Amino acid sequence: RAAVDIDHVFCRLRAFDKAPGNRIGDYGLDANDSFAMTLDFSNGAFGVVHASRWATGHLNELRLRIYGEKGGIEVVHNLDGSTLKACIGENVENAIWEELDAGTVPTNYQRFTDAVRSGVQAEPSFRHAAELQKVLDLAVVSDEKRAELRASAETR
Repeated sequence: RAAVDIDHVFCRLRAFDKAPGNRIGDYGLDANDSFAMTLDFSNGAFGVVHASRWATGHLNELRLRIYGEKGGIEVVHNLDGSTLKACIGENVENAIWEELDAGTVPTNYQRFTDAVRSGVQAEPSFRHAAELQKVLDLAVVSDEKRAELRASAETR
């Protein structure tokens, strides 16, 4: 089984008006600027993914939040670097978030170079990336059909 155990995908995509007729000369400006997607995982978890090139106050920022029965974590990466915060243990009852030391994380370029040099496939693998791409492709179809779609056995 693949590492991505997704049962259902529901997605909406948007390309915003950026120029008259959404064109610059012969070039059409049809790239998606924002999306919202919900995911049902086979283990019962529910995921919400949102990405936007137009989120006011967030320049080139990535933010990941995961919530579970034992607490939550948040990773923020932006032009100033990365931070890791957690609300776990005794802090859960009072909603106290603490910044944690995540250590140094190699860039994707460094990880790729290390994998080529060592001959050892890095994790997550290219197979994992291919499985994620299948989910993204399904998200596009979900938007086109305006429907929640069940992920195929290959995607799960």
